[in-house]
Amino acid sequence: MYTTAFLDLPALQSAGGTLQLPGSKSISNRVLLLAALCSGRTTVLDLLDSDDTRVMLEALRALGCSVVHDGNSVVIDGMGGELRVHQGQLFMGNAGTAIRPLTAALAVMGGDFELRGVPRMHERPIGDLVDALRQLGCQIDCLEQEGYPPLRIGRPTLRLDQPIRVRGDVSSQFLTALLMALPLVPDRPLWGTPLNPHKVVQLLVLLLAVQSLAHLAGRLLAARHAVAVSALASGFVSSTATIATLGLAVREQGASPRLMAGGGLLSCVSTQIQLLLVAAAMQPAWLARLWLPALLGALVVAVWGWALVRGAHTGDDGLAVSSPRIEGLGAGGDDRMFSLRGAAAVAALLSGIQLAVHALQRWLGDAGLVAGALVAALADLHSALAAVLAATAPVPGAVGVWAVALALLVHAASKSLTAGFAGGRSYLRWLAPGLWLHTLLVSAGVVWFSF
Repeated sequence: MYTTAFLDLPALQSAGGTLQLPGSKSISNRVLLLAALCSGRTTVLDLLDSDDTRVMLEALRALGCSVVHDGNSVVIDGMGGELRVHQGQLFMGNAGTAIRPLTAALAVMGGDFELRGVPRMHERPIGDLVDALRQLGCQIDCLEQEGYPPLRIGRPTLRLDQPIRVRGDVSSQFLTALLMALPLVPDRPLWGTPLNPHKVVQLLVLLLAVQSLAHLAGRLLAARHAVAVSALASGFVSSTATIATLGLAVREQGASPRLMAGGGLLSCVSTQIQLLLVAAAMQPAWLARLWLPALLGALVVAVWGWALVRGAHTGDDGLAVSSPRIEGLGAGGDDRMFSLRGAAAVAALLSGIQLAVHALQRWLGDAGLVAGALVAALADLHSALAAVLAATAPVPGAVGVWAVALALLVHAASKSLTAGFAGGRSYLRWLAPGLWLHTLLVSAGVVWFSF
């Protein structure tokens, strides 16, 4: 067929040009629904123009949401978590990225809706999501074949006292649909005061956001200040684990104790920021008592840690220390921006310890609250504080104030022991002064501003 014996393709020397990549239809539809559910006006730039996004936009209009096209952007006026239309038929075409999150959101908010599509859509399974929503108390009927569209959605009788189980190996859209819908669950606690699903989901979203921001900071700046940035980012996963990892670099790799201690102190900045995030999620009234001591502590430890990093030998700052990957504690791993499994594990840990401390308080009174918080602080400061903040109010002289202050001190002792064990005496000597100075400042500030 061909007369040429072979075809010689020389190596490409260079390439140039500009390529405009289209957006993701899955991300586009999630952003559209989140914009419609939240309050205020959202402008979505460079939205993907596809069948799926057009179906979602038409559905949002049918639900009473204002959608205005402005060139390559779409302006959406959010509904503030409340539907403006409570019944109707929504045509989903063959848009799986539209029907899944809409099903979850409508089922939680309630109404009288039918979701239909083209014949191919009625062959696409949605049973795992429907089963999970039914566990929550949502009213969903499959009109033709069980586990498949078309669907009829009614008004839910929400049951919030049991975990929701959903398979995660079928489609990630089932999980993200639940995550987008669960913040719409009424904001009320279970079993008295210890656990509020609304607060748990709020905390989960905060953890994912912090992981993403830390990842971006590390990608943009790590080449210049590897130790400082990676330690600060890793602190949002676990400051104690970061201190241990940097200590091992001293012991096993011969890294500069001063440089690694500076990185360890910078990871404590993340601890103070997360303290404020936990307070905001669990009981905002505590922010008035915590924000100034936490920010002062973060400033002190940041200056101290940066001074150690800057003062280290110039030959040491080329040593890159990777972020510790802690399975189950929020580490992204594989260079991912965030870990849903890890963030969920952290939220579950916080909730579990919160329940345990509440049980101790019911059993032993105030002594049980303090004892539970101190034991929990040995492993994870934020879980200990979450339990205290959820169970008490920031009343002057209240046991919760002293529990917070003591938990901070116990956690600092835990970090000191970890540093000495992992990195040895020289590493601990550089780390301990800054660690204890900022911890004492925050603890004293919490007590001082509570009177």
